[in-house]
Amino acid sequence: MVTDLLSYKILRTELREYVIKRVKDPLRRVLVMVANRIPEITKDNTRFKNTHTLIDIFDKFLELQHDDCRKDMFRAAFKIFLMEIEHDVYYRDRFGWFVEELIKAVLRGDFEERTNGQPTAPSWSETGRYGGKYSIIQTIQRREVAI
Repeated sequence: MVTDLLSYKILRTELREYVIKRVKDPLRRVLVMVANRIPEITKDNTRFKNTHTLIDIFDKFLELQHDDCRKDMFRAAFKIFLMEIEHDVYYRDRFGWFVEELIKAVLRGDFEERTNGQPTAPSWSETGRYGGKYSIIQTIQRREVAI
């Protein structure tokens, strides 16, 4: 039943305002506050290849993302995440496991691509065709590239 779905309960009931005002907004503020106390994270002050790759991916994401409020939240979350995986092998190796499992799910066809042409402007500025049948996930699942 549709009303049993989490997305329905969050978006279509009185819980929506609670989640926005009591969960999302405070979480965003705390992430930004904590991240502001952490030194900048660059390829010059980190040493692991995966950290450097993630810096490039996060930078690309932030270039495409234009919603300033959420962009600050993403920047803060990425910064905290990078700090943890750069200095703590416990988190680094668990994230590596997570990536491996995600790749397996993509290869099995158990992880769906993003919606065709999503996200959209004005908060996103990706060009060309993307998402849906144009996504790397679809390309991999069709086995059109060597892995």
